[in-house]
Amino acid sequence: MAERCRLCGAKARLAQSHIIPAFATRWIKETSVTGRLRSPETPNVPRQDVPRVRLLCPTCEEKFSAWETRFAERVFAPSRAGGRFAMQYEEWLLRFLVSIAWRSTTVESDKFASAVRHLAEKVDKALKIWRDYLLSERADAGPYEHHVFIASEPVSGVQGVSMPPKFNFYMLRAVDTTLAMSFRRVLVYTKLPGIVLLSAIEPEKIEGMIGTRIRRRGVLSSPQRVAMLGFGDFLVDRARTFSRMLEGMSDRQQQKMEELAGREPQRVLKSDSYRVFLADKYWQDRLGNK
Repeated sequence: MAERCRLCGAKARLAQSHIIPAFATRWIKETSVTGRLRSPETPNVPRQDVPRVRLLCPTCEEKFSAWETRFAERVFAPSRAGGRFAMQYEEWLLRFLVSIAWRSTTVESDKFASAVRHLAEKVDKALKIWRDYLLSERADAGPYEHHVFIASEPVSGVQGVSMPPKFNFYMLRAVDTTLAMSFRRVLVYTKLPGIVLLSAIEPEKIEGMIGTRIRRRGVLSSPQRVAMLGFGDFLVDRARTFSRMLEGMSDRQQQKMEELAGREPQRVLKSDSYRVFLADKYWQDRLGNK
């Protein structure tokens, strides 16, 4: 059944589009103990994929896929290796970030309009500019800043904020996206495993991000620093919500995971999920002993 593409407006059989790029969820499965995904909303139901929406025609889906492939190969995969990171980029990186911001905001915009009406006009304006840029109907992506923050190693938490038990698991192994908002500001937040993507809407600039801003071309490198007011609290709150949801996993599901670990101990020891589990346990034990 033909529908209108939300980007170009063409009438076509729309693709089932990922809001979070598929390479991120593939990596999570490949580096996990079980080889499956678990949604924090339904932790007792193993999944093979994250939910998708009918959003783009095949032509626009292919365009987005090309930018995703470059990001996966040149940013995501090298950053998962840990250590210092540096790479030169061209405009494809900015287009990738705008495509992520556009699709996340498009999906969230309807409920956002009713929640924060006085900012809805700002959101609609950003969507129009990003749409025109992605379709090459304008030469630039507008006044909005876009940032990439790479966090490839486990940390002890955020200074001055109580760390939830699965903070590192959230930061390094979970995916998440939302319109982060307050009464006066809104930005697009998307988290891939170990990478945070931020796109400003109102205000158009993001203060306190050092070494993270993406322009039409440049160098993305570590170390980076985040000193944005309130951002640490926001991350911890998202991680805390994630941790609470996973606490709903049934005893039966936990037993199944333990049985799998018993059958394939080498897979467990080599998995990234086990590495991150140990990091969270280490910091929780240290905090508990203070």
